[in-house]
Formats: sequence, C-alpha cells, structure tokens
Amino acid sequence: MEKRASLIQLTEYVAENSGCSKAEAKRRIEMVLGGIVDLADIYPRVTIREFGTFKNKEYKGYVHNGTIGSPVEIPPRRVLTFSSSPKLIQELVE
Repeated sequence: MEKRASLIQLTEYVAENSGCSKAEAKRRIEMVLGGIVDLADIYPRVTIREFGTFKNKEYKGYVHNGTIGSPVEIPPRRVLTFSSSPKLIQELVE
C-alpha cells in the first residue's frame, strides 16, 4: 500500500461511492478545488464547516544575507494554508 494518495485515488474513491464515472468524479473534484482557490483569492479565509479552514497568507519580500556572502532578495509571495477542524482531527484519531 502506498503511503500517500493522489488525485487518481481520490477520483476512484469519489466515482465508486457516488456512482458516477471517473471522468465525472475528476471534474467534480477539480470544480471544488478550483472554487476553493478562486474564493481564497477574494476572501482571506475559506471555511468548510467540520472539515477545516483555508487561509490566504501574504509574506512580505525581504533581503536575506546568504551564506555565500552576497545578499539575496526574497520576493513577496502568497500561500494558501490549511488548518484542520477539531472534528476532522478527532475523526482521524479514532
């Protein structure tokens, strides 16, 4: 058994448990994930109750004095983080 699941395994799981084709399952998954990304671009947080919260974090750029002696400019960036809800954590523990 693999140590991680990919979109393939998630697609198969959704297809088997919803009675739709793998193509339709993949389309549905991509729609949900795309919606989360699109909403995270508009709102600072996207919360799915009893699952978790996606947070849009912005990091400022800075200059880092690298180990090679010359400063390295680190550009500003945005990242999407995820925090599990207490209910999801509890379900994973059980």
